[in-house]
Amino acid sequence: MTKPWRLSSHQCEQAIFTMWPELATAPPRWVEDGWDFRVAIVDNRWVVRVARNHAAALRLAREVHFLQQLVDSPVPLPRYRRVALGMAVYPFIAGTAVSAVHPPTLALRRELGAFIEWLHARSQPQRAGDVRRRWAYRRRALYRQVKMRALDLFSVKEARRIKGRFEPALTLLAESDWCPALLHGDLTAENILQDGGQLVGILDFGDWRWGDEAFDWSAVPGLEMVLPDRLAGNAEARARMQFYRFAAPFYGILHGLKLGQVEVVEHGVRRVRRLLSE
Repeated sequence: MTKPWRLSSHQCEQAIFTMWPELATAPPRWVEDGWDFRVAIVDNRWVVRVARNHAAALRLAREVHFLQQLVDSPVPLPRYRRVALGMAVYPFIAGTAVSAVHPPTLALRRELGAFIEWLHARSQPQRAGDVRRRWAYRRRALYRQVKMRALDLFSVKEARRIKGRFEPALTLLAESDWCPALLHGDLTAENILQDGGQLVGILDFGDWRWGDEAFDWSAVPGLEMVLPDRLAGNAEARARMQFYRFAAPFYGILHGLKLGQVEVVEHGVRRVRRLLSE
């Protein structure tokens, strides 16, 4: 099969229906054209994810394998039924993504917190120290990129404050003895589905990894209301959560700079400035 990231949407449709003719009941409705994946819904019955590059294809294969291990999830997850190079299909999960228009209710936060606890309770890695070192290294690598490519987007005063957020947090990560957990890795609002204020699905496990449990808890505003006691009473863990929340917009800024996407960069800069003012 031709690599899907080299195909137009129309060519992708032809490839989908050639490989899986039983899906050819209605034209695909393309609902997402993201950094790594294009996503189509077929007849409100199937979701097709198509990798936009080789790295995304590897992530998709990794996600498919990972989800096969999560057999007893308390929340509906994508269950891939058809898989090909850089493309995969799972049954449609009905729901509305969390957003400013549909903010998470307290009940949904509790359900999401229960899911995070369930996921983090999966078997622990044998070499926790190695996980902590790799995790801290990736955060230091992010900071190097921020200093080289993003600080010039801010005023001198803002740049100084950004450094003042990153540097103590990186020291904390290097010196803390936190326990690694199995993370979703991308619990952004668009990956959390709700219906009537209830949690009905979690999507996109392409960034799953071993890391700091505080990372998943930092992803959705308001989750601090339902933190488990071991985190709620842990000032160090809460400081790590605050750092992850602050660092998150820089991934978008750096990606936007790489691809020349001015609006993405400007949106990230505005988010950072809001966080600096808090």
